[in-house]
Amino acid sequence: MLVELVVTFALVGLLLSLAWPNWRGKTSRGGLIASAVMTEGFLREARLLARKNGLDVAVEVNRDRRRLTAANGVLALPGDVALVYDSAIGCGGRLLFHADGTSCGGLLHLKGPNYAAAIRIEGATGDVRFAR
Repeated sequence: MLVELVVTFALVGLLLSLAWPNWRGKTSRGGLIASAVMTEGFLREARLLARKNGLDVAVEVNRDRRRLTAANGVLALPGDVALVYDSAIGCGGRLLFHADGTSCGGLLHLKGPNYAAAIRIEGATGDVRFAR
């Protein structure tokens, strides 16, 4: 009886040790959506800053460090969320909001372990929209 109990606890411990890395550290669907909404807000703030100050605002997209940098600050994404920016031709791989409200445009993808989200930046209007 005692041997069976010890073997059972050993098996449960082994299974938990194998499964534990999958339970912690991954960005959930809700976490990815929250990151996308925060990114959308960050980009809208950069656009408003460009219009308010009458100057162009560049948003640097750093894929490797998973962060966005602009005059309004830095936004860092979770470590397991990939960041991909498909820019319009002639933008040079960065997002640029102009003083008149327009932008280079493009699509910013956030890709988590099991989910993905996208943020569309319209070129003609500079509008920033979260598009699941």
